[in-house]
Formats: sequence, C-alpha cells, structure tokens
Amino acid sequence: MGRDTFTTAHHGHNAEIEITGETTARAKWALQDRLLITGISTLTGWGYYDEEYVKKDGRWRIKGTAISRLLEEWTQTK
Repeated sequence: MGRDTFTTAHHGHNAEIEITGETTARAKWALQDRLLITGISTLTGWGYYDEEYVKKDGRWRIKGTAISRLLEEWTQTK
C-alpha cells in the first residue's frame, strides 16, 4: 500500500461464477480482509467482491472489480 506501516491481506472464498457469453463472465466472491496500521489500528472487513471477466487470446482476464462491504470492525491499538 506504499507505506511500511500498512500490512494487508484479502481473501476471496466460494466464488459464484456465471458465464454470460462466449468471452464474458461475472462472479461474486465472499471476502474477508484485514488491514493493520502498525501502532495505530486494525480493520477487519467482510463483504463481497463483484468481478467481470473477458476472454482474450484464449485467456480469461479481470475486466473490473468492486467491493461491497457488509461490516467493518476497527480496533485501536494505541
């Protein structure tokens, strides 16, 4: 994230993938992520990734992605 004080991890689980055409698809992934800002706070979040895919030259690529948050939990460490 560009700063030594930030550590983050994102996990996607249980993808629901829909093929929408010969070269297009979309998916919804359950997500949990965690952001640690050293010495300041921690964020744990839950929600979904919504992604669109396109197939080019025989390979699937991510066309777009968005995060929908259900819950965020902030903890102060100072």
